[in-house]
Amino acid sequence: MEQYFERVGDKRPDEDGIYLPTCLTEKKLYELMFEQLGTEQSISASQFNKIFKNDFKNVTIPKVSVHIILFGFIIITLCLLNWLRLPFIKLAEPPPRAGSN
Repeated sequence: MEQYFERVGDKRPDEDGIYLPTCLTEKKLYELMFEQLGTEQSISASQFNKIFKNDFKNVTIPKVSVHIILFGFIIITLCLLNWLRLPFIKLAEPPPRAGSN
């Protein structure tokens, strides 16, 4: 498992930890372990989670906020609109203020 973490994880030079991709979960790691080993599941998911938390304390799966995902979606959309040269939706002009002629 350690080799897998080092291969797919992001090791920061100023820290001892390894950050796995945010798309992974402990459940997905459990499934991947047996899939890549090509063996039957010999330990339960709860046993695997206990081993993961106790023996690999330097390995982290960062949490992703919904706000970060939404922000990324907005940025990508704006980049695509700019690339395609599509005009932005123009909102209706506000009505003139009373007394301003």
